[in-house]
Amino acid sequence: SLHNNKITITIIPVVSEIREAGQDIYESRRSTWSDKIKDPIRFQGSINHKNYFEGWYFKQVSMESGKIISFIPGISLNKHDPHAFIQVIVSPPVETHYFRFDISDFFISDEPFEVRIGNNVFSQKGIEISLSDKTIVLEGQLTYGPFKSIEKTILNPNAMGWFAYIPKMKCNHGIVSMDHSVDGVLKYNEESLSFNRDRGYIEKDWGSSFPERYIWMQGNHFEKNGDSFMCSIASIPMMGTSFMGLIANLVADGKEYRFATYNGAKIIQALSTTDGVDIILKKGKLTLEIKAHIESTGDLKSPIEGRMAGTIKEGLGGTIGLVLKEEDRIIRQLFTRYSGIEIVGEFN
Repeated sequence: SLHNNKITITIIPVVSEIREAGQDIYESRRSTWSDKIKDPIRFQGSINHKNYFEGWYFKQVSMESGKIISFIPGISLNKHDPHAFIQVIVSPPVETHYFRFDISDFFISDEPFEVRIGNNVFSQKGIEISLSDKTIVLEGQLTYGPFKSIEKTILNPNAMGWFAYIPKMKCNHGIVSMDHSVDGVLKYNEESLSFNRDRGYIEKDWGSSFPERYIWMQGNHFEKNGDSFMCSIASIPMMGTSFMGLIANLVADGKEYRFATYNGAKIIQALSTTDGVDIILKKGKLTLEIKAHIESTGDLKSPIEGRMAGTIKEGLGGTIGLVLKEEDRIIRQLFTRYSGIEIVGEFN
């Protein structure tokens, strides 16, 4: 807090023991609650939070090599095992890696946004990667073009709509960029992954735990650059009960189509198949049919009461087919490869 031109920092012991004098690894303290809601890329948490996680999801595709690579930098705050981390998932073939860091290696700033974990930097301008263990060496820099944000209003300040104003939800979801350009080179073991005006996507989650049942998918490698899609259907606990929440956002030919619980959209069907999921959504006269196919999956760690103690499977390299109808007339028919897809629990 700021009082009489003096700064007082309140921290928990695990951080105070490793902090250098004058260093503040949580500069996002200056962001207001309103700033954070409108701009989910910012650090949403607090150093004093307990049983809390926050993670960003940076996905990019190298068309030259055919490789898809996602980085998940984040932090886990709990009394048992507090630490920062970077998860990596690469495909094909699917490989996953979990790099663990001390809290002292975690630094975050909101203006401009930057997450730094060890020698790794994640920002709106791009990323710098320096990771290695016994099985992988991953180094390089990528530059990002302007982010394509979702449409927002005062009532719907981010992807969660008015649910964004409800405090202490177990899991919050934010879309940072539906689509942006990616340039640069990553060294992946002995392979060089070149990115030349390729496509990227960024989102994030924060709270205490992932939903017990959910479907998530994302793709932005349609025939037309700039077209992009994401969908999340999840069991949301609230006031002693639960409901199936929906967020689906399609950008096609520069127009956004939003299907969400908060704007009256309905889940007509969400059906698990042997290798994916079939979904039908409806909002007014619009119907969106979704067919997602997973080819192979890798294990990622997931939060349970703030601890990275769970395991989920993500397919990276799947396909998504979309048919958008207005009444009985097809107005958009799209198909994307290089998709990220997660299905946790049964849907029938």
